[in-house]
Amino acid sequence: MPTPTHEAARSLLVIADEVLVPANHGGRVDRWNRWRWLKSLGWTLRLVCWQQRRDAPRLPADIDLEGQVFDEVICLTTDRGISGLWKRARHLGAVPFHAAARQVDSPEMQRIFAMMDRARPDALILDGLYGGLLARALSQRFALPLIYRAHNVEHRYIAGQARHAASFSDKLAISMATLGLRQFERDIRAKADWSLDISVDDMRYWHDQGLVSCSWAPPLFAPATAPNT
Repeated sequence: MPTPTHEAARSLLVIADEVLVPANHGGRVDRWNRWRWLKSLGWTLRLVCWQQRRDAPRLPADIDLEGQVFDEVICLTTDRGISGLWKRARHLGAVPFHAAARQVDSPEMQRIFAMMDRARPDALILDGLYGGLLARALSQRFALPLIYRAHNVEHRYIAGQARHAASFSDKLAISMATLGLRQFERDIRAKADWSLDISVDDMRYWHDQGLVSCSWAPPLFAPATAPNT
């Protein structure tokens, strides 16, 4: 991406399916460094992300660190209670479990709409598959380009996890997460204006599937220029 001039500043809304800080595993390190790098180039960034309901409250230091890169953050909670089970069950086979858990209710959607009206981003970046319902809805409502950053060929990755699960309960739970996943992933990529794949092998897989609007964007583990965070 080019460095924007003052007269032609660029703004992005990032939709990530998990929090980015702390960057305590490879996927988060890649995400965090990428957005730090773009921030250092003068891009204005805003973030919508999700945390797990069972996770401990986020540390103030992590929230402050995130605020050094993103001008505004809306952190939602994945719905894994009784209402969440109902949401996922009623969409069984049509919307994958992890995507259904990230459906956005009306009050939260109004917050996001208000942020969109203030920010007027130039494009949406879907960073990870499972925020896809929100990304697709916002792209359509605001007529914005949608770019998908893929971290795996997700339906193959999750199927592999199910095959190697250590217990029957784990195998069952992970297998349930594969329902509708392949078609959902394909639909997101088909509707995206461009996809960025984490490996050349992943890119070639989708080329072989006839989805050629994609390119390789390798993991970014040590950005050359980034804020001192």
